[in-house]
Amino acid sequence: HLVHIHNTFPQITPLVFRAVKKAGAKCVLTLHNYRPWCIAGSFIDPSAKKCMKCLEKKNRIHAFAKRCYRNSWFGSLLSASAHTLYEKRKDLEFVDVFFYLSNTQKQQLLYCGLSEKRLFYKPNFVPLLNERPTVKEGLVFVGRLEKEKGLEYLLALSNQIEEIILVI
Repeated sequence: HLVHIHNTFPQITPLVFRAVKKAGAKCVLTLHNYRPWCIAGSFIDPSAKKCMKCLEKKNRIHAFAKRCYRNSWFGSLLSASAHTLYEKRKDLEFVDVFFYLSNTQKQQLLYCGLSEKRLFYKPNFVPLLNERPTVKEGLVFVGRLEKEKGLEYLLALSNQIEEIILVI
C-alpha cells in the first residue's frame, strides 16, 4: 500500500517511483539530501563551494567535469545522464509526498519547484531522557567521511577544548 524511500541513487531510484505507482501504492520520499536536483546531493561542488548549476541551467555537463558524484568522472557522467532522462520524464511526479527535515530544507525544496501541498515536516530527533546518562561529555559524528559533511570543523573544535571527546 505504501513505499517509503529514504536514500536515493541517481541511476535507479526514479525507476522505483514509477514501479510503486504502477503497482498501485503510494510513494513517500524522505529527503536527506538534494540528490533529485543535484548530482552531489548537496548543492555544494567538490571544492566545497555552493553550486546551483544543476538546478538553474538543467545542464549537467559541469557535474561531469567537476566529478560531482563521488569524485568520479564515470559516475558523474552516468548520474548526469540519468538526471536529464528522469527530469524529461518527470519522474518526481510519481512521488506522492516528500518529507523534509528542517525549515531551511523546506525553503530549498520550494525553490526546487516542489509544491507545498506535497511537503510534510518529519524531523530527525533524539528522545529526551528523564535521567542524565553516565557518559563523558563530548561530540558524536555519524556520517560519510566527506568534506561537505563538516568533520574538519568538529576536529578543530575538539582540538581547541581539551575536555571534549569526539567519537567518529
